[in-house]
Amino acid sequence: MHGECFRDWESKVLAYLRSSGRARSWSEKQRVQNLWTKKGYDLAFKACDCKCGRGHLRQVVVVAAVVVVVLVVVVVVLVVVF
Repeated sequence: MHGECFRDWESKVLAYLRSSGRARSWSEKQRVQNLWTKKGYDLAFKACDCKCGRGHLRQVVVVAAVVVVVLVVVVVVLVVVF
């Protein structure tokens, strides 16, 4: 997933959490942190539906996407520094 596409997707899921049950009382920092935990995913999975309409993005895939984004950021920083 492209970095910009990921950020757009993440902001949509966080917006869903702002209006969702228990997450409504979380601070923005807590929403961002909890999105990547079971606690947050259990609330946000409905916002992670597949375009075909018959499935949801699984948490394992979400975590893998975060790892890729972090690795890209590290590589960019290393290239800029060196």
